[in-house]
Amino acid sequence: MRRTLLLACSALISLPQSAVAADCLEEIRGLFIGGPMDPFLRPNWHQVTILVHPDGSTSPMSDVLWDGPVKSRNCYPGGCAMSIGSQSWTAPGPDGPWTEGTDPYSGVDPETFARQTTERHAASISAAECLGEVDLDGRPMLAYRFISRTEPNEFGAWWGGDHSLWLDPATHHPVRIELAGFHGSWAPEPSKDLQVTTTEIDETIRLVPPN
Repeated sequence: MRRTLLLACSALISLPQSAVAADCLEEIRGLFIGGPMDPFLRPNWHQVTILVHPDGSTSPMSDVLWDGPVKSRNCYPGGCAMSIGSQSWTAPGPDGPWTEGTDPYSGVDPETFARQTTERHAASISAAECLGEVDLDGRPMLAYRFISRTEPNEFGAWWGGDHSLWLDPATHHPVRIELAGFHGSWAPEPSKDLQVTTTEIDETIRLVPPN
């Protein structure tokens, strides 16, 4: 009888925990589909990513301007790349000169690719943790953690890692994003570096084809 009661109590305890976990998973997926991290809904923003190496040193990774879901300018050590829909250019720096490149989507509709990439990422989310309001450098933030590993896309590419997000509690826009153990089809061994991305909304960003 005691064993039966213990099993019954365990089942009663586990049910709400499962419900909470499911709600958290859907909450995080909702950030990317119809939420503040949906590329079709989010405002234009500037994101800067650095690498934090195992010894604590840092190095720049990328500096990206986003103008909607399919217009971006990404500057990284060694140069810059710009894509506007199916057009692309490269340059030694943000001021050019720009050299026209090939279609970065290889004939796939850019908006369809962006939407499917987002959906693939959201669908792959697991081990969701909704941590509620926490302190980040003296500021209150909503914090989330999860793991992702996408299914291969039409080009055979996949990627994943351990994600941590901090969102402004008033706007729900991301302020800081961390990605640990990044790995993908082109780098199957998890990276030992931590990617740290900070974002800033900037509705003045406008990207146009270079002359």
